[in-house]
Amino acid sequence: MKWRLTFIFFIVVGSLSLFELGEYGLDYFFDFKLQGVFLRDLQGLEKFNIIMDRIDDTMIDIATGVIGTMYYVGVMILWYYRNKRLEILNK
Repeated sequence: MKWRLTFIFFIVVGSLSLFELGEYGLDYFFDFKLQGVFLRDLQGLEKFNIIMDRIDDTMIDIATGVIGTMYYVGVMILWYYRNKRLEILNK
């Protein structure tokens, strides 16, 4: 169980990192403005004012992903040990 949860943690963090690298690449080559938080003009779809800087947006995305993954792993550890303890008590 320990290795499964470790594997899950690193797969999710790796996927988050690849996604952010993809955003950076699309921004760099095609100027899609995927990184950062922008206000849109009411007249069209053009993005004008930046609310959150690109690096801040990327770091917050990765941090919330890591925190969410750590929460999941923590809940699964608690669930596993609770079921293991109940299994021992029922014998």
